Amino acid sequence: MTSTASDSATGATIPWRDWFTLAVSGMGMAPAAFWALSVQEWRWLMVNHPRGGVPLSRAGFDHLLKQYPDKEQ
Repeated sequence: MTSTASDSATGATIPWRDWFTLAVSGMGMAPAAFWALSVQEWRWLMVNHPRGGVPLSRAGFDHLLKQYPDKEQ
């Protein structure tokens, strides 16, 4: 099994494995949600995702924790 496939309409190579890994590991998407997306929806997510699909770094996470601390109950 290869990690890429060709789009029969355009001949473009589609990196399914890379996209899947990014969706699940980088964006926290459930596998079923990824496979339910159309290619057009996936491309929209990639363009409109605030970090362009890049996972949040530890430093970025720490910064968010300082900006938005958990409220004591």
